[in-house]
Amino acid sequence: MSIELIALLSLFVAIAIGYFTNVNTGVLGIAMAFLVGTFLADMTGKEIIAGFPTSTFVTLMSMTFLFSIAKVNGTMETMAYKVIQLAKGKTKLIPHLFFVFAAILSAVGAGPIVTPALLCPIATSVGKKENIKDIIMLMCVICGGLVGGLTPFGPSGIVASTLFESSGIAPYTPVMLSAVVIHIVQYAVVFTIIGGWKIKTSGSAQSEEVPSFNKNQWLTVAVILCVVLAAMFLGWDIALVALLGSSVLLILKASDQAKSIVGVPWGTLLLVGGVSVLINVINSVGGIQLLSDALSSIMSENTASSIICCMAGLLSAVSSASGVVMPTLIPTVTEISAGLGGAVAPAALGAAVCLGAHLVTCSPLSTIGALGYSAANAETDKNKLFMQQLGLAVLSVLIGAAMGLLGVFNWFL
Repeated sequence: MSIELIALLSLFVAIAIGYFTNVNTGVLGIAMAFLVGTFLADMTGKEIIAGFPTSTFVTLMSMTFLFSIAKVNGTMETMAYKVIQLAKGKTKLIPHLFFVFAAILSAVGAGPIVTPALLCPIATSVGKKENIKDIIMLMCVICGGLVGGLTPFGPSGIVASTLFESSGIAPYTPVMLSAVVIHIVQYAVVFTIIGGWKIKTSGSAQSEEVPSFNKNQWLTVAVILCVVLAAMFLGWDIALVALLGSSVLLILKASDQAKSIVGVPWGTLLLVGGVSVLINVINSVGGIQLLSDALSSIMSENTASSIICCMAGLLSAVSSASGVVMPTLIPTVTEISAGLGGAVAPAALGAAVCLGAHLVTCSPLSTIGALGYSAANAETDKNKLFMQQLGLAVLSVLIGAAMGLLGVFNWFL
């Protein structure tokens, strides 16, 4: 058995052991990374540890800390009441309200990362009050954020449209339109599979009096709004500006510091960081390349869009969609198109790259999925949620592949 295959299997072993023994998969991931990296790949400890996702860790920590402050001082609870009121007692409408709101917020510039960072904690808080499962609320927000996530106003859309222009691929509009269609399909399929249609209308929200924000809660809302605007329009790093906002709130005594720190889901951060260390080792020994080569070897005119969509999803599952996958694959689509005799347009292949890279981001191993995972309520079975998100990520990529076979990426050319 090759080292590449052994490395790949080590990931599945770590996930399986974590699931059945209830041990944090991040701890197991670092242990597996040490064994594979040291004894099979001849990697040093420094090289293994270098795989720790510092940027992702800081982003998750800063955003969860900001919303921990908002939870501790009651802001999230009050906001939850107000969102529930919009449904006028019709519980079934609540997930769809969050889906639409997330799509709009993402499209106007928040993007697919900032949007779930802001809305997932609110969504799960609302879901808890109305007895809606966390997985349903999280997927509504994540899918909504993806629907509007590739407009050229947000981070992902800016990267994609710039790469299209620099690679001489035109037009970019099909990418945005394909994103709307495919992510709505993703939402519909996922919502059905996770039992969203089983939600019962209780009407409880209609009888509840809407509480008013107190001074500290208004201050918290203002800080969160400033964080959003700074990230959207000033281009400031979302993690750093979130920590700045948190500092302001703590200085002004808007929340209890000790309780806010305890409220950060440190176990979740360890899980994401530890698994990322293992994935880095797998990538270093060629495990990811092994899978990519297997996909490339079966590419043809009819399957090119589907396969490149799957490849982008595979790479995005272990790296950044906008920072690695799109910059790596989009410049190659012109040559791939030429190799297929021009039968598949470069813009269609480019759209497949963008969509594949984002379809998989509901995975708890990605930044977007991890933001959702970290927003789960304390009562939620985290191991089960982890596996649910992982399974839905695989399903979502398959949805993209199916859309490729149906020619959806060519519809808007």
